[in-house]
Amino acid sequence: MKSSTLRFKVPLGAEQGTRLRMRGKGEPAPQGVGSPGDLFIELEIEPHPFFERSGSDLIMSLPLGYPDLALGTTITIEHIDGDDLQIKVPSQSNSGETVEVRKRGLPRQRGNGRGDVVVLLKLHMPKKIGRSTKKSLETLRGDLGPKDVKSSILTDAQERRRG
Repeated sequence: MKSSTLRFKVPLGAEQGTRLRMRGKGEPAPQGVGSPGDLFIELEIEPHPFFERSGSDLIMSLPLGYPDLALGTTITIEHIDGDDLQIKVPSQSNSGETVEVRKRGLPRQRGNGRGDVVVLLKLHMPKKIGRSTKKSLETLRGDLGPKDVKSSILTDAQERRRG
């Protein structure tokens, strides 16, 4: 059996399991009579360390401290396209909300443009809290926590149902 190298282009935005067909590059015809068959290549996409894929959109979670969620911030990370990705977190964001960075996802396979990067905001909870930080938090507990827990539960439920 003879070894050979083939070059082929992977289409932009190709997904897991995409099959490429290379005409005439497969097995030779039986008894050498006729044209060689086609070669099919099935793509396996390596997972990214922190992006997940949903079509042409990329999804990631972003753990942030309470001050960043409350006051807002801009986070810059290295992106898969080689350019930095700037994530603008608005002030008064809640853990569990999403922020979208438009047109920075993967190229659309059948169409123009790119998908989005969808960022899930998460509250980072440190494993250990020092004594002075605990004292500061005790001082701030009244300002940061809900005044009426039952009312907050009802308001949250109503907002969730509105979608």
